[in-house]
Amino acid sequence: MDRLQTYLGRERPNNVVVDYYSIPVENRPYLYCYDSMINQQFPTGPTSYYQDITRYIHYQPQLQSKKFLFYPSDRVEGFKIPTLVKSRPIYNYEESILLNMNYARHFEDVYNVDANDIDFKDKTPVLVWRGADTGYGFGNNIPYRPVSRQKLVEDYFHHQGNIDVGLSIVDVNNKANNNNNKWHGNYTKPNMNMKELLQYKYLLSVEGNDVATNLKWILYSKSVPFCPPFTMNSWILEEKLMPWRHYIPVNSDFSDLEEKVIWADHHPEHCEYVAKEGRIYMEQFLDLKTEKEIIHKILKEYATKVKISYIKIKN
Repeated sequence: MDRLQTYLGRERPNNVVVDYYSIPVENRPYLYCYDSMINQQFPTGPTSYYQDITRYIHYQPQLQSKKFLFYPSDRVEGFKIPTLVKSRPIYNYEESILLNMNYARHFEDVYNVDANDIDFKDKTPVLVWRGADTGYGFGNNIPYRPVSRQKLVEDYFHHQGNIDVGLSIVDVNNKANNNNNKWHGNYTKPNMNMKELLQYKYLLSVEGNDVATNLKWILYSKSVPFCPPFTMNSWILEEKLMPWRHYIPVNSDFSDLEEKVIWADHHPEHCEYVAKEGRIYMEQFLDLKTEKEIIHKILKEYATKVKISYIKIKN
């Protein structure tokens, strides 16, 4: 019930009526109806969002004629009208409601951890990060956030010793933002797959366009997550993760990164405790019966309390 209420965000009165076409286009979420989607091909683009919500509603016949507002992409702002989202700000999320969408991208790797992981004592004592040039910085046209992957690679790309960070993908947002400045290609290093990353004791997780995709599988592993302050919530509710219990905290500007790695080297028992607690935290999201029940309750609550008018008036 605690998770359910957190996902919903706040109590809503019955009969919240949304006039869909009165919403400015730039702030308008997508309109979803099972009846109109089930017999058609999914829209091109981020289809997993459509597939996920369709799969959830498929098992609730009473909801198949209902209308839902949802947003099938990354977003760091809240919505002013009730909208189902994959992620939302921890603070000032307005009317955004969390739903477990884009599931394959965010949870598939969790199920591959055990086949690739090794014991903590056998891992190399180096902090590693590989990722894309997403998030605030790199000329990306997204709102300011205090944590920046650009700051990370500028300060630590050339570090010698116990920190190994670099971009493995460059210009992810280039097409969308018309950003032709590719200077950050100088901060690239060879990509590392999960098995390679799990050879290391310390794995850094840094938010990108919204949440950090790798956080879920790192928490489930025997490596220790290092994380700057969270600004975004997803299905795993990052706001409920506790520093020094589920992860090693670092400053938002990464100024204490080397200091925290040295601390971890001198406290292996506590690091193993953090790794174990992270796995325990993630296990609650792998109980598929409970997850299905929570998702169904979210959708039922939405359908009961939110009514969408979507008749487009012709001029």
